[in-house]
Amino acid sequence: MSESTRAPNFVRRPRRQAFVFPLLLLAICPSRAPAAQNAPGAPSSAPAAPSARPHVAIAGFTCPPETDPRDAWVAIGVEETLSWRLRRTPGVVTIPTARLNQARRELHDAGHPDPEWPAVAELLGGRLLITGQAVGTPDALTITLELREIGHGGAARRGALGPGRMFAVLDEATTWIIDSLGVAPPSGDPRRLVFSAPAATPTAIEYYAKALGAARADRMADAVYYADEAIRFDPRYRPALSMLAQVGQRLSGEALATALRRMRVLSELARQNGDWVDRAEAELMQGVAVMVLTAPQPAIQRFENGLRIYREHDEPYGRVSAMGYLADAHLSWRPPPDAALDDDGLRRFAEEKLALALDWQARVLEELTALGDVVAQMPAMNKLALICERLGQHERAFELHRRTIELAQRARSPRSEASAWMFLAQWHRTRKDWPHALSAARRCLELASPDSRPAVRVALAEILREMTPPQPAEALQQYQAAYAELEKGDDLHKQLLCLENISELQYDLGRRDAAVAALNEAIDLAHALKLPAEAELRARLARWRKPPD
Repeated sequence: MSESTRAPNFVRRPRRQAFVFPLLLLAICPSRAPAAQNAPGAPSSAPAAPSARPHVAIAGFTCPPETDPRDAWVAIGVEETLSWRLRRTPGVVTIPTARLNQARRELHDAGHPDPEWPAVAELLGGRLLITGQAVGTPDALTITLELREIGHGGAARRGALGPGRMFAVLDEATTWIIDSLGVAPPSGDPRRLVFSAPAATPTAIEYYAKALGAARADRMADAVYYADEAIRFDPRYRPALSMLAQVGQRLSGEALATALRRMRVLSELARQNGDWVDRAEAELMQGVAVMVLTAPQPAIQRFENGLRIYREHDEPYGRVSAMGYLADAHLSWRPPPDAALDDDGLRRFAEEKLALALDWQARVLEELTALGDVVAQMPAMNKLALICERLGQHERAFELHRRTIELAQRARSPRSEASAWMFLAQWHRTRKDWPHALSAARRCLELASPDSRPAVRVALAEILREMTPPQPAEALQQYQAAYAELEKGDDLHKQLLCLENISELQYDLGRRDAAVAALNEAIDLAHALKLPAEAELRARLARWRKPPD
């Protein structure tokens, strides 16, 4: 019987996997780096507890509207320098500015203004917000500061520092903040670190501030250019070195070699200046680079070095980063190529590494819960749930997915809630619980932002094709809607995927002309993209055009 005359079978043909849903991207997928034999032991430390120290966010610094655009960088430079200093001040928990800006983007709802900084800081667990305004130039700068308790209607404390030269006014502002927080002023080595000159010249800070602004606008080429300029004016300026090293740590070839050299320079400068934060971060960055180059075991040693430094200084955000990397390292672990392991041995090896990853990821979640960081808890819970699923702990995974939805609703983040519903849909899908899988996927579609809606429609269509009995007509509608939305953009690969599935479903539904039309469009796209799939698609078209036997 020819393909054109057999009875439709809506799940018969193996399809290329739908494009990976952006909502499901987590750093859980193992790499194929070879590994050494001996693994470090399981994590050992007391569970995290909420800190009684002031929990501070520094964000939202501005310049007056009439500021010359050439001097607009001053606000970012002041904000970043004060945050850098406060993070190194004993007795204070400071939310890194990178974390604040990342969270604000994650909480942004399409079609609405960015959330206000107090709301962002509160969802990160912050209890105090420092904001302000920078007026003037590096030669004549005035900084006004405002310290407010988040979530309370009490009066803010305000201060005005300057006018004066930039570094002197930054010292005044640092002293004002420490005094206003009611913590003991640092002395000895910590004081020398906190009050060290921010850079050799304000010009280095200027270019670094411009690099940060470019990075926050996703202009990474500009960010690299400005960071390079910052180092040109001050080769020992650690914030710019750190930025460039982070950009290059996951690359390859000469770019990775350059990043490694910068990491070593950063580590040595941090050692010379007693900067434990940069020393720990250099360890983590070198660990990531080692993972790319060699294997998890030497990377794990770097991550443990960084974690030890952060524990010594009771720095929770650093601990979260280090433990997250340790979880990833164990997820990426593979047996040595020469290991003579049978199937049972391979299974035990994988389960051992997954169990270690589970322990580390559970500690990440404990730390974030103690911090009150609702925003970071959501992806941490999702990642933990996926590890649980791989270990067969399905009910625990379900509970984590459910809790993620509750957190997203608490954060009033439709995008995060949509992601959580999709994870839950996938959980039900793997158990062939089709009614609940459909319900969760449809709820995800209701919440999805316009840019993620095509991916959600494809996920929903896949469920409709796999379920018992399959629903090909509704699946076709979802693929067609996804294609119509994708046509407004320039992602031709995703358009091709939709067209392939549309043509298959049209054919299975007995609509030969519509199937051939969609397949011809797919062939045109594959040809334009110079994909090997073009030959396969043309062969399929030839089969479909054959007259029935």
